[in-house]
Amino acid sequence: MRTLLGFLLVVAVSGGEGVTDKDEETFESILDGSVLLQCPCPNRDEKSDFRWQKEEPDVTLVFLSNSNFSEKYEGRAKIFVAQEKYNCSLLLNNITADDQGRYRCSFFSGGQYIRSFVNLNVYASYSICQKNPDTNRNESVKVFQCDVKGRYRDAEIQWSLDSQLLTNSSTTSIIHSHALGDSAGLYNFSSKLITEDRGISLPTCDVKVKGLSNRSLIISCESEPTQQAMHGTPEPVLCFKKYLKVIPFVLVIGLSLVLWCRWKRTQRLPKMRNVESVYFKC
Repeated sequence: MRTLLGFLLVVAVSGGEGVTDKDEETFESILDGSVLLQCPCPNRDEKSDFRWQKEEPDVTLVFLSNSNFSEKYEGRAKIFVAQEKYNCSLLLNNITADDQGRYRCSFFSGGQYIRSFVNLNVYASYSICQKNPDTNRNESVKVFQCDVKGRYRDAEIQWSLDSQLLTNSSTTSIIHSHALGDSAGLYNFSSKLITEDRGISLPTCDVKVKGLSNRSLIISCESEPTQQAMHGTPEPVLCFKKYLKVIPFVLVIGLSLVLWCRWKRTQRLPKMRNVESVYFKC
């Protein structure tokens, strides 16, 4: 009942005078991350209700003062007015794709009904590994592989060449795999591009995310070495690992030599003292 009365009060006030709208702000958060939606509320009337509400794409109550969070946000959201009465900011944790949208923070101050609007953009993080064929081979058809990992399933791999999006055609074939989740909560995507050799330029793969902000954090990894590279000059990392195996043996041998020299020296000292004593008696 209290929630219904609060909603009717907001509708009544917003339809009349005495409403002040603040400048709209935009915040960003990575999927599964945290974000602080700021809403300073100086001189807030503590006897009047204040609320957080999601406006778009669907109207959803987030928080109403002197009440609990709605079920969707309970356990992963926090309000700070108990510690700072003029700080009406909202902390959201474990961000989901559904959290993206437009929010409103509203309260009474000095006889005015203040509304502060914020936009939350959620983006996903993916690691992309593209494996290119051996460029030294003179082949008319090239096969490229793209492997992607991320926490958001609604995405797809796309290929481009010289900023032009590639699609299936008489000279190009693109094969996508299904997204499979692993024990760590990551989804694995893969795509294979089979195309005719087009000279110097190489195609590249990236991720198109559905339902989230257009901005995505792409972490590129190095391509796996070809067979020719693997049989060529050893990788520095492999050489370093070999050194790590040799160093302990060298240290043991060196320490053994030092101890042996000390032992020999202690054996020689008594003999030298005996010789000196004989010469002294003579």
